[in-house]
Amino acid sequence: MTDIPRQGSVNGECGLPAMSLDERKAIRVTVNGDMPRSVVAFDADAGWVDVIQWDDDGRPLHNGEDFVTQRLHGKVEVRGV
Repeated sequence: MTDIPRQGSVNGECGLPAMSLDERKAIRVTVNGDMPRSVVAFDADAGWVDVIQWDDDGRPLHNGEDFVTQRLHGKVEVRGV
C-alpha cells in the first residue's frame, strides 16, 4: 500500500471507502495518541473514529442487528505498520 488513507471503513460505513482486510492490516489508527480497539470507520480530516463498544466480559455489544459503536473525537492519526 503506497498511500496511507485519511478516511476508511470496514464495509462502507458512513459513506466512506470500504477497505480490504489487507489494507486494514497495513495501518494503525490513533486518537489523541491512543490506539482504540475495533475501529470500524475513521476520518482523520474530520477528527473522529467509530469503534465497537465492549461489555464488561470482553464481548462486543450487539443490539440484535448491528454492533453498537461509539464515536471518539480528537486528533486522529493514520500510520502504516
